[in-house]
Amino acid sequence: MSKTIIICLVGTTGDTLPYFAIGEALKRKGYNVIIGSQKEHEKFVRQHGFDMFLMGDSFTETMANTKEGRALQTTATSQLYAQLRLVMKPLLISWQIAMKKAVETYKPQLAILGSLSEYFGPSIFRKANVPYVVVHPVPAWQTGHFLPATIGRYSLPFRSLNMAVWQLALRVHDHNFLSRLDDEIDAGAGLPLRTAAEKKEAKAARAHTPTYHIVSNELIPQPSDWPAAHLMVGQCILRKDRRIWQEGTKTLLPPSTLIDYNPDAAVETFISKATAAKAPVLYFGFGSMMGGIVGADKSIKTIQSIIDGIAALAQPVSAVIHVTGLEASSIETIKIPEERQGWIFLLRGFVPHSWLFPRCDMIIHHGGVGTTHAGIMYGARKEEGATSDQYEGPVQWVLPPTKITDQRYWGDFITQKQLGPAYVLASKLTVTHVQNAVGEALFGKRRQLWRRNVGRLGLRMWKRKDGSDRIAEEIDQGDLVGLLYLEFKLYVDLTGKTIIVTGANAGIGLEVARYFAKNNAHVVLACRNAEKAQVAISDIKSTTNSGELEFRELDLSSLGSVRAFADEWTAENKGKIDILVNNAGISGRRKFTLTKDNIEEVLQVNHLAPFLLTNLLAPHFINNPGSRVINTSSIQAKKGKLNFNNLDHRKRYTGLKVYNNTKLYNVLFTKALAKKFQSAQSPTVTHSLHPGIVITNIADNMDRVNRFGTKVAFLLAGIDAVAGAQTTIHCAVSKEAGELGTSGSYWSKSAISKTNKIVKDGEKVEQFWKWSAQAVGLKPEKEIGSSIFVPNHLPLAA
Repeated sequence: MSKTIIICLVGTTGDTLPYFAIGEALKRKGYNVIIGSQKEHEKFVRQHGFDMFLMGDSFTETMANTKEGRALQTTATSQLYAQLRLVMKPLLISWQIAMKKAVETYKPQLAILGSLSEYFGPSIFRKANVPYVVVHPVPAWQTGHFLPATIGRYSLPFRSLNMAVWQLALRVHDHNFLSRLDDEIDAGAGLPLRTAAEKKEAKAARAHTPTYHIVSNELIPQPSDWPAAHLMVGQCILRKDRRIWQEGTKTLLPPSTLIDYNPDAAVETFISKATAAKAPVLYFGFGSMMGGIVGADKSIKTIQSIIDGIAALAQPVSAVIHVTGLEASSIETIKIPEERQGWIFLLRGFVPHSWLFPRCDMIIHHGGVGTTHAGIMYGARKEEGATSDQYEGPVQWVLPPTKITDQRYWGDFITQKQLGPAYVLASKLTVTHVQNAVGEALFGKRRQLWRRNVGRLGLRMWKRKDGSDRIAEEIDQGDLVGLLYLEFKLYVDLTGKTIIVTGANAGIGLEVARYFAKNNAHVVLACRNAEKAQVAISDIKSTTNSGELEFRELDLSSLGSVRAFADEWTAENKGKIDILVNNAGISGRRKFTLTKDNIEEVLQVNHLAPFLLTNLLAPHFINNPGSRVINTSSIQAKKGKLNFNNLDHRKRYTGLKVYNNTKLYNVLFTKALAKKFQSAQSPTVTHSLHPGIVITNIADNMDRVNRFGTKVAFLLAGIDAVAGAQTTIHCAVSKEAGELGTSGSYWSKSAISKTNKIVKDGEKVEQFWKWSAQAVGLKPEKEIGSSIFVPNHLPLAA
C-alpha cells in the first residue's frame, strides 16, 4: 500500500503551482498525494490529478473581499501588525482546524507545509506523530548573503548588515505577530495550549526542520551560513511545462504543452503584426492578483499609466495587457489614445507564459517569485544569428502593488542583477516612470546588456535540476519516521543504549541530552552542579516523557572528580557505554587561573579532563560495536597554535588565545584517538566538531573586549542551542558518521570540514598525546592503545 503525503498550502493560484510539481514528482515515486488548498483552487487541483481537502478559509478572498483585508494594503506602518493579526487570526484558526481534520481523515505518513502553515501547523503534526517538512517559495532563513524578502531590498553591501537586519526583523515579527497569536490560535482550533517549553522547542526546531526553499540556485545560490537542513533546491515546474536543453543543437526546446497548443488567433495576429512593423512587444500583468488582492481601481490606474507612458514615446511600441480578473465595466474605462489604437491588446483569458514570453521584448509584472522565475526562464531565446548557446530575453520590470509581501524584494533583485530598470511601487507609478523605463528597456543604451543578462540567466536556470525532483528524492531516500522529531531525518531508536553527556545541564549539552532521551536512550547527565542537573532532567522529562535520565557528578576542574566518576562507573558495574559526548567547556579567562591540580583552568576543563575521562572509561566502550566518542571543539581551532614550549599556557597568557588553543587540542586529541582505536582494532569511532556560533553564557567570564566581540557575533550570526546541537547529534547517531573511515574527522554543519592544518602532522599529533598523558599522570598501561586494550582481552561488564 502506498504511503500518503498531504501538502498544506495557501495563497494565490500562482503560489500553488510549485506544490503541484512537487506532488507530481512524489506521485511518480509511488506516493499517494493529497493537496489541501482553498475552494477557488479546487478545479485547478483536480485538473492536475490530485485529491483535495479544503484548507480552511481563503487567503485570497479575505484579502480581496473583506474590509479588514483591503485595509491591510493601505495600513500605516505603525499599525501594520495590529491589522495583520486582525486579518490572519481567523484564517490561521481555520487552517489549523483543516490540518487537524486532514490528519484524522487521511492518517498521512508525511506532511509538506507551505510558508504560512509552517508557523502554526507543526504542533498538530507533532502531537499526532506525523513527520513533516517545510517548503518555502521564497528564501526564508536568516543569512548574511541577502535580506529578508519582506524588507523591500535584496541586499546591503556587507553580510554583517544583512544578518543584523534579519535578526531584528525576526524578533520584531515574532514579538508582534507569532507570539501574540500562539494561544489564541490553539484555543480557537480546539487544541490544548502549549507550555512555554513546547513553544520554545517549536521555534528552535525551525533551524533543523528539513526545509526546501524553491528558488533557483542561479537566482540565489545556497547561502554558506544556512543550517544543513535548509536547502535552496531550485524552481519547481510541472514536467509538461519544462523546457529541455538539447546539448547537440545548443537549443532550448519548448515545453511539451506547446506541441499541440493552438494560440488564440487574435493574440497571434497582433504579435505577428507588431513583429512585422518592428514595434517591440511589451507585456503587462498582475497575474491572479488582478481584480482581487489588487483591486480594480488600482489595476486600472496602473494599466492607464502604462498605456499613456507608451503613448508618450516617439518610437512605436505594442503592448499585451492582461486584464483577466477585471469586470467588463472596469475594462471599458481603459482609454487607449487614438494614435495607439491597434497597438494595445487587452488580453482576456489564459495564454501560457511559455508561448507568450519568448515573443516579448519587455515583461512588466507584480514581482511575485513565480512570475520572476517565469519571465526570465520562459523569455529566454537564442540571440538572432547566434550559432551557440548565446541567449537573450525580455527586459524585466517590476511594479509591486503592495509593500507587505516579497514583491519589492524581487524588484530590487532585478535591478541589482542588471535584468531591468529599478522597480516602482504601482501606487506611485506615473506616466514619466513608464516613459523612462520602457524607453530605456526597448531603445536605450542598457537594452542589450539587460537582454543578454536575462537570456543567459534563464538558460542557466533551465540547465539546473528541477527542485521538485530534488525534493521527491530527498523524501524518498529518507526514513519518513526519521523526520518525526525534525532532526535531519536522524530519528534512531536508541533503546538499550547508554550515553554520557558532559555539561548536559544547559545549552548544547541539554539539547543533545534531550534528543537522546526522546529516542529512548539511557542518558547520563555528567555535571558539576547537582541542583542545575536536576532542573535539566525535569525540563527534559516535560518534553520527552523519558524516565531514562540519570545525574552523576563530574567536575572537570578536578582530576580527582574525573577519576572518581570513572572508578564509580566500573565499581557499580554500570556496563557498556555506547556514546560519550565530551561537550562541557569554558571560555578563556580574564587572567591566568590554576586549578587545585596546578593546571591552567581552561586547559584542564576543555582538554585534559576530557582526555583523562575518555581514557579511563575506554574499557566500557572500546570493544562495543557502534560506540562513538564525540568531542566538541570550535571553528576557533583554526586560530589555535601548538607550541610545545608553552602548552600549559604559563607564558604570555591571553584568554582568547588560550581558548583557541584548547579547541585545537580537542581536534588533535580526536585525531590521535582515532589512531589509537585503529591500533587497538576497536570498532569505536570518534569525531570533533564545530557546533556553530551558539548563543550561550560562554562569554560571561571573558575580558571586556572579548566579551563585547562575542556578543556582537551572537547578534550577527548566533544560533540557538537546539540548532547548535545538530552537528553533535549527527556525529553521534548518523550512519555517515558511523563509518570507520570517517573516524578522526572534524565536522561543521553536519558535514566533514577543514580545520587547522597542524592536525595533518602525525608526529606532532602523537607527541601531543604523550604530553597530555603525562600532564594528567595517566599510567601507560591505562592509555588507549596499550596491551590491555587488545580486542576481547577485557570483557565488557554485563
